[in-house]
Amino acid sequence: MADSDPFTEVRLTLESVEAALERAAQRVHELPPDDAFAAASELWNLLEAAERRFNAAVAELRATTVGRIWTVNKLSLAALADRIGVSKTRADQFIRAARKQPEES
Repeated sequence: MADSDPFTEVRLTLESVEAALERAAQRVHELPPDDAFAAASELWNLLEAAERRFNAAVAELRATTVGRIWTVNKLSLAALADRIGVSKTRADQFIRAARKQPEES
């Protein structure tokens, strides 16, 4: 039987990442102070870059999904905003972002 939580894989992977970060932090603490700072900075840069990629991917997914809701349900901007719980300005931003996305195949 399939898992009903579509994010199980993501949750498990994030738990693994957290464990890896704890191990990395322990190794950093074992280094001399100057080396520890350099290592911690490298880790921070690595995670910051990953965070930017993840945020961009999820923002694109949200915009595309809002575009689908708007198109499939043929909603006005006000109705769309009410449906997804945002202002009309934010709903318009989602629609503009969705229009920039390539068509799904």
